[in-house]
Amino acid sequence: MLPVLPRLPEQVDPDSWLNAIDGKLYQRRVEANGAVKVDKFRYYVQQKLRGQHVLLKVNTAQQTFEIFFQGRRIK
Repeated sequence: MLPVLPRLPEQVDPDSWLNAIDGKLYQRRVEANGAVKVDKFRYYVQQKLRGQHVLLKVNTAQQTFEIFFQGRRIK
């Protein structure tokens, strides 16, 4: 006899996987056009930072990246 499986939830939150990466940091080099690339998407930072490295912190509550340069939050 097979075990009884739990019931499926009434609703599924398609964004629940984001909780696993909340607060995660990603380092990226700013491209010549002032943007950084994360996965297949580009996000504008500042053109004056081209060639520099920035840290992007995932903020799932606001659905944004917080961008840091030399320890300061710039965006």
